[in-house]
Amino acid sequence: MTDTKTTKLVGQLRILHQLTNTEIQIAQTRLAQARNDAVRQQFTTNAANAQERAGLIAATLRELGGVPDVVTPALGRVTALVKAVVEQGQPLTAALFGDLALEHQLLDRATYLEALADTAEEIDTQMLARRLQAAHQETIEWINSVLAQEAAGQSTAVRPTPVQKALGRLTRAANYPSRWTAARINATAEAVARTRSRVATVTDAAMDSLTTGRDAGLQQAEQIATRRGARSIASTLHRARVLAGGLSEDELPVDNYDDLTVGEVESEVQGLTDSGALASLLRYEQNHKDRAGASGAIKNQLATVQAQQSTSN
Repeated sequence: MTDTKTTKLVGQLRILHQLTNTEIQIAQTRLAQARNDAVRQQFTTNAANAQERAGLIAATLRELGGVPDVVTPALGRVTALVKAVVEQGQPLTAALFGDLALEHQLLDRATYLEALADTAEEIDTQMLARRLQAAHQETIEWINSVLAQEAAGQSTAVRPTPVQKALGRLTRAANYPSRWTAARINATAEAVARTRSRVATVTDAAMDSLTTGRDAGLQQAEQIATRRGARSIASTLHRARVLAGGLSEDELPVDNYDDLTVGEVESEVQGLTDSGALASLLRYEQNHKDRAGASGAIKNQLATVQAQQSTSN
């Protein structure tokens, strides 16, 4: 197997390892929202199965000469904590869609891992990828079934938290504006305001820790904060998304970035003079394509810009 193939496999396994640790923590946080003992046991089993998958991914990493990141479990806990707090400002369905987005990302990366392993003729890694795909497909189907229950007005396996219930009341009140709803809106707004404060605290703590993966909840929370005029919180959440590599392609400072070759990236970054824009581009490259040449070009331009800023100051 060539070094390039090994590097790609190791890179994807590292990302899968972190995302799986996040999945473990989310399954554990869902225990408090379980409708009954049967659902609670299901979440416990899901967390245990995810833990087993994380161990298999780590073992495969070692077999390929890679080393699992020792801080990955901690990053998974931080990511899950941020997600859990952000969810308090969302309806239950938004939280479930966040879980669904994570599972789809895991499924897509496991599918890509199988293709890489097939090309590299790594049978054991290919079998692991298929096992991961089956597990995540099953979880996706379960989350979709819960969403279907919610849409039908039935009792769901997962209960909303008190703050999520408050947000639901706020939404219903906003749809029927009248004076008698003022008291309910004020009470609910107070709960949402406390949630915003918690979001700001947690995201500030998470900024330096999150290095890979996307957090759909952060983006949704940023959009909510922006719509409601909470500019400082929106700015904090956006910085967290930049540092976590959570920006989408259309938010990057370079157009059509995913279609660019390494040479084209090297050319494009020469015109960037904003260190924040370069940092966001570097995180995106590391978390998606992880091309050494592209990352190196961005790092070099970032170092040049930072040196110029230091000199001018």
